[in-house]
Amino acid sequence: MVPTPPTREVIIRDESKTGLEHRRYRIKIHKIFKGFKAGTDKEKLYLYSAMDEALCGVKLANRKTYLIIGTVSNGRLTVSLCDRVIPWKTLPRIERRNIKKNMKLATSSCEVGCKVTSCPWEDCLPKSRKECTWTGEMERAYGVGFYRENVMCVADRRGDCNWNVGAIKKQSKKHRRRRHNHQDGRNAHHSLP
Repeated sequence: MVPTPPTREVIIRDESKTGLEHRRYRIKIHKIFKGFKAGTDKEKLYLYSAMDEALCGVKLANRKTYLIIGTVSNGRLTVSLCDRVIPWKTLPRIERRNIKKNMKLATSSCEVGCKVTSCPWEDCLPKSRKECTWTGEMERAYGVGFYRENVMCVADRRGDCNWNVGAIKKQSKKHRRRRHNHQDGRNAHHSLP
């Protein structure tokens, strides 16, 4: 979500039994990627954070735009140091573009109900059309972390969930090229007199 906090910050006493004080920001939502229902874009709502950084509170600057990855609990948007609050302008343009593109895919996949299931063997198949199976072979083929960093389980036009193969193909070409170049360099080094 990309909100811009207006000029006002209000200190409120928590409604729960803890009695802690919180910061309440009135923010304007520019774009919601995931979490609230459709139609919340361009609305103004409140964002809550603990008063003090020692209690995981986050302080936002007035009139700045942020990418906020927070928590929605009982219809209340909260953010803490455990969440992500990134000034939007500090993100490289390519990251901003990728966030917008990939969050559309992720949102549609959530609406369809795509799930990732784990299986340590090579020959596991998804049990339903709403599943992507994470196999041990995926890690062995490309290395630990490759799939986690480069692919998503997304819904296709029919509503079936699959790994986004386009990203796998692009990344695997780069991976193979890097590995090939690395091996060529290593072989050249070993063939020196």
